[in-house]
Amino acid sequence: MTTPLTESYECYHCKQWIQKGDPHDCWTTTETALTADLSEDLREAWERLRETAVEFGEQRIYASHHSIMFARKTCYFFVRPKRKFLEVCIFLDRPIHDPRVRRSERPSRTKVANVIRIAHRDEVEAPFTDWLRDAYALFDRPGLGLASAAAARRSNLAKKATRARKGGARKSSTRKSSGRKTGGRKGAARKTGSRKSGARKTTGRKATSRKGSSRKSTGRKSTAKRTAVSNRAGSFYAKRKRSGEFREMDEKGRSLKTDRKRRAKKTTRSGYGDQGDRRRTSSKKR
Repeated sequence: MTTPLTESYECYHCKQWIQKGDPHDCWTTTETALTADLSEDLREAWERLRETAVEFGEQRIYASHHSIMFARKTCYFFVRPKRKFLEVCIFLDRPIHDPRVRRSERPSRTKVANVIRIAHRDEVEAPFTDWLRDAYALFDRPGLGLASAAAARRSNLAKKATRARKGGARKSSTRKSSGRKTGGRKGAARKTGSRKSGARKTTGRKATSRKGSSRKSTGRKSTAKRTAVSNRAGSFYAKRKRSGEFREMDEKGRSLKTDRKRRAKKTTRSGYGDQGDRRRTSSKKR
């Protein structure tokens, strides 16, 4: 294995070792290529924007695809040159509430991307420069670096794993307890069933009296006239109260089916078919 020379450096993008002074360009897109077709106003705005960013401190400025990135360990803002404006995306820990901000998106849990359009060099001033400075200093704050973000992800994954384990343990325990409860209920039901059957055999008269009392407690059926009602659900026989509200409602098909099977002791007129059978008029023979 060959060790690199002390006068060489490793390219951040292609990870190759290049001798100092040798020309190296592993990217097809460059900063000059992206800013070559800009108008005079946009070029002046771009130069002023780049100068203000360089004054913040140590950073990397490189071209990537259609954008020019400004980064420390991570990108804190980038510029996408357009024909009529410069689209600037600033990464902060909060959304910027200002009419100059076109939109605010959240690409991660710790950063908010605020998109702004710059068309003239006079727009590169406060509070725009203050937002850039806050984005540059955002990495220095505790709890917002790469290490802290990785630690937060690990802690979140650990919390999710513990929650899943607890949830599985709770489900298994509830299943076991429900099984025990249902088993106990079934056994109790069997015991009560045997007791009830013994009571029926020994006290038949008491059971009949109880049945009679339960029938009486159900209440009397109304003797009002019923009318035929039809809707989307079907056809029904309905009885109403004096106020007009429905009191009873029976399905027409089922009611007629039961009426045909049984013969009533009473004969009734039209509208009272649930209380007896209607008189059948015999057709006269000619």
